[in-house]
Amino acid sequence: MVKLLKASLLILWFCQPASVLGDTSPNPWTKTGQTNKADQRWELSLADGTKIVCRINEEGSERLKVTLLDGSKRTLRRVDVLLKKPFSESQAAKLKVVNDEVWQLNTNRTRHLYSPSAMPLKKGEAYVSQRMLFFTAGAYGVTDHVSILLGSVLPFLVSPDGFNIIGALKIAGQVSEQVHLAAGFESLFVPSLGAVGLGFGSMTIGNADRQVTIGAGKPFAIDNGRQETGDALISLAGMYRLNDRYGLVSENLIFPGIDMRDGWRDVLTIHGLVLRRMYDDSAWDLGFVTIGGAPVALPWFDWTWHFDP
Repeated sequence: MVKLLKASLLILWFCQPASVLGDTSPNPWTKTGQTNKADQRWELSLADGTKIVCRINEEGSERLKVTLLDGSKRTLRRVDVLLKKPFSESQAAKLKVVNDEVWQLNTNRTRHLYSPSAMPLKKGEAYVSQRMLFFTAGAYGVTDHVSILLGSVLPFLVSPDGFNIIGALKIAGQVSEQVHLAAGFESLFVPSLGAVGLGFGSMTIGNADRQVTIGAGKPFAIDNGRQETGDALISLAGMYRLNDRYGLVSENLIFPGIDMRDGWRDVLTIHGLVLRRMYDDSAWDLGFVTIGGAPVALPWFDWTWHFDP
């Protein structure tokens, strides 16, 4: 809790108005005759809503020439630069340059719609997620390779036997530049019914922004001390980041052995596709989920808040 409080205070500091972190006067430029240090990095907010981090090489009365962090050079009109402020080292650790654009590091790399990727949270890194109105959960990186999750299915809390806890453990690590492996379990516990859950293994191919995750697991049920195993669960999920703020996320679940009649496929499948909007410390997903063969799709929405270590 102390680490989360420190992280929250740090986030609040970064989110203070620009009047604290930079010049908010109509003219964002330094006074006439003032020179820039050659190694000083600047964050420029442009009229189209984008931001770039650069070194300023030359300032004229109407234009300025800059060098981006990848070494490429650009010429900008002063009127198109709405805000200019020094770029701090703590910010630099969270950014990268992709195709001449500055992107935030993807803090949502470890999750899809419901199933996780094989990428781990860092030690002390955490998030809280609200999926629809049903499932609330928080995840925390115990180490760089071990994370835990605790949550609850909210609607059942108002029923006579509504107490329930969802718990999960994931052990994950990188085995090559483009491959991560993970294993763990997730379980739902209700006192009068026992527990149901899933032990899983998964592999993520790609990087934090563009990845595909293949997973498989064995469902289990524990009722009054007796354990029964069910059929397998296979998942195929992916994430494709379009730019700094938007990405597409897909998740597909296959339940072998569960027959779907009434004209549907013989195997139960669930498919989801969402648009993910990413902010500095949060993100929301908006899209749909459908059962394979069904003529309708159900809306899907979730919001996640991220906390740095």
